[in-house]
Amino acid sequence: MSSLEMVRFQRDPDMTGLELVEVRESAHAFPPHTHDHYLIGAMEHGAVYCDASRDKESLRPGEIFLVNPGQIHSGVPVRGSRTSYRVLHIESKWIRQVAGEISLGDPGNLEFKSMVVRAPLLHRHVQHFSHLVGAGAERLAKESTMVGVLSSVLLGYGEMRARVPAPGREPGAVGRVREYLAAHLDSRVSLDDLAQAAGLSRYHLLRVFKRSTGLTPHAFHVQRRVERAKSLLLTGLPIVQVAMDTGFVDQSHFTRAFKHLVGATPGQYLAG
Repeated sequence: MSSLEMVRFQRDPDMTGLELVEVRESAHAFPPHTHDHYLIGAMEHGAVYCDASRDKESLRPGEIFLVNPGQIHSGVPVRGSRTSYRVLHIESKWIRQVAGEISLGDPGNLEFKSMVVRAPLLHRHVQHFSHLVGAGAERLAKESTMVGVLSSVLLGYGEMRARVPAPGREPGAVGRVREYLAAHLDSRVSLDDLAQAAGLSRYHLLRVFKRSTGLTPHAFHVQRRVERAKSLLLTGLPIVQVAMDTGFVDQSHFTRAFKHLVGATPGQYLAG
């Protein structure tokens, strides 16, 4: 990270299940990846390609990006520009609770309809919420602003679907491989192991898994290991212990993988 870059993670004890990340002047390029939760972000400076195909879908200052759980996306700076943005990582319970209050019932499966939207007022609200968290504002102020942000997103850009998304819609073989990888986060997994779990040839497994999830089994496994590492770090375990518990060869290997996917080193993530 150069002297120009800054990344700050904020986890508010009043609002469990939510993490706020503020990034300044970053040149980091995120590979195609997914999350198990929702993302709402506000772009402030620079521009990035934000989908896996790197086509014309880009995110620019003043725009909001909305990412569903399991949705493939990337973050590659346009023409090497440095980017500044704020992003809310939000567990599904937040979204479902607000959606239930809006619909006065079970909202079903919720999805954002677009990845990039131009919504100046919503952009300002995301920034305001970020400032409230950073300033240690009163709980009522933070919760009120957060509910306002989620309500605006759901009413303007949300969609309810009757069918449940992944993993239920995946082929059974891919579901078994996902379960196997999740159960072996601290292990070195072979393609033969996965093929046996799936009941498919190695060649067919690779094709089916990538088509279903958008990631290779290896990329999927590393991503899940890093997500597990984030949780372990917050429990106070030493970084070297977390590296071992999530199956990385050594702390250096762990740090590189963590930085690649999170945009910060484990130490920077803990520092907030």
